Amino acid sequence: MEELHERAQGVRPAEVAPYDYPKTAPRLDTGVRDLVSLRLHEEAVRRIQAKPELIQQAQRVLARWRNPTKSLGEAGAIWATWYDILSRQEWASALEDSEAGRNLRRFQSPLVTLLPREAIQRIGKEAHEAWKANVRANTVSN
Repeated sequence: MEELHERAQGVRPAEVAPYDYPKTAPRLDTGVRDLVSLRLHEEAVRRIQAKPELIQQAQRVLARWRNPTKSLGEAGAIWATWYDILSRQEWASALEDSEAGRNLRRFQSPLVTLLPREAIQRIGKEAHEAWKANVRANTVSN
């Protein structure tokens, strides 16, 4: 828990890199990136359900990202949505397979900051391998 807390202390939105794709990997399409993002968020929600104190950690991350002296526009609205999700512990909107759910996950999410690097790497690798298998299957069938 302390390691996660220390990781989240100084994290800024631009520093959250979900997965380091191999340099040899072709540019992944949006669908694959959305799948990785969904899997990362599912894992984060599982961890929150096991350790509810992680909600406060995610809220602290959001508080650091927000700057009350500046107009935040769309960012402010999305962060407000994340606060609402965390406060109500209503995960469906964060995990739904809809344009709204995907847009929410595409924006800097406080949930990904709760995951240890190993989990992020594992989930990214699994999705990358599934993508490669799908490409091979489609190449063979065409």
